[in-house]
Amino acid sequence: MEGILDAFADRVSKPRLFLTDKMQIALAGGLGHGVAHAVFFCLSLLTPAFGPATFYTDRCSRMPFFLISALIALAFVTVHTFSMVIAFNGYAKGKRTDQVFVPAVHLMASLLV
Repeated sequence: MEGILDAFADRVSKPRLFLTDKMQIALAGGLGHGVAHAVFFCLSLLTPAFGPATFYTDRCSRMPFFLISALIALAFVTVHTFSMVIAFNGYAKGKRTDQVFVPAVHLMASLLV
């Protein structure tokens, strides 16, 4: 992707991508991926949302189910956003630890839920 954008910049006589531009692209991609994940996660919660009252679970009767779901969605938005930045940087610099770190964090976060 960076190579394509740099080639396009060379063709139209504009400066190549700076590090801040690359990080903004990674941040926007991660945020978009995280928001899409949260939207689809919350779409499955529409059916219980049409009930007459607040929905609680048996395991935690003090916190509403929808608040817990919103906090989980926020956590995954955060994980996706910053994981994308770490992954872009890892692939750009060839750091194998960063490339493995991102799927490992995502796997651990999904196993916690």
